[in-house]
Amino acid sequence: MRQWVEGVLVPWRLKIIARDNLDDDQLMILFIDIYPVHTGQEFQTMIFEEFPFIILIFVPGGCTGLMQPADVGLQRVAKHILKQDSLDYLVDVFKTQCKQGVAPKDVKFPSSLPVLCDATVRGLVKMFNFFQTSEGRKIIKQAWRKCEILGTEWNLSIECSWGKASEKALLNFLREDPTLATEIANRCGATHLAQVLMSDPDPEENCADFDSPDDSDVSLNTVVHDALGIVAHADEFSQNAPTISAAVVSQETNGLAATNDSEDIWAYTENGERWDEVQEVQVDSDS
Repeated sequence: MRQWVEGVLVPWRLKIIARDNLDDDQLMILFIDIYPVHTGQEFQTMIFEEFPFIILIFVPGGCTGLMQPADVGLQRVAKHILKQDSLDYLVDVFKTQCKQGVAPKDVKFPSSLPVLCDATVRGLVKMFNFFQTSEGRKIIKQAWRKCEILGTEWNLSIECSWGKASEKALLNFLREDPTLATEIANRCGATHLAQVLMSDPDPEENCADFDSPDDSDVSLNTVVHDALGIVAHADEFSQNAPTISAAVVSQETNGLAATNDSEDIWAYTENGERWDEVQEVQVDSDS
């Protein structure tokens, strides 16, 4: 965690200070879940003593799926980018060997750890670069906006966080809770209070479901729209992966699946024949 704070978080803070012409002692909020390494004494002591400009705020236990942007919208998109890049890699390997005269049935995929490590990093770099684009930033902002209290106007978007309605509601809340107001004033300084403020660890979440169907043929645009409700132009980041024109929610996995069998690329053999038709022919010949 120290390496992340010193190598990622602090440089990012300095970049924002320079970009927005803020004071050098500008405070910042680190909004993280209550994973044990975050709530441990060692990490919190390091923050309080060495990085006093960081205000720690924890997502309540069991609420990461509601109020943590990564869980609400980003992880699904990020994982789909990695999934499609892995398919791109396999397609490239397959095409290269076929062009060299290798029969499709004799194609061999690399099993060398260094080669696979490079292939894995390639996908991570592609994902990082995507989220730096205008489309990627739009997705990030929408993930914060989707962290909402259903049935209310409150969410974690910048428009809501910095809106007059939020400021008014916050100040009214602090008047009703003088203890919290005092704690914030002691931490941030009473004169900046209104400006600055405008349990058990969660179980492992988002584990890979290896029993679910492979949905790498679903376009990234479709996944973004299903996860966040916005239209993005992101499919250019998948160079080879064949994608379907439409998808529906799978009743079995609650994920996306092809709308019909003709769009399921895994329903066909390497020769373009449908697996079920091949199996029917085999059954007829056996009988």
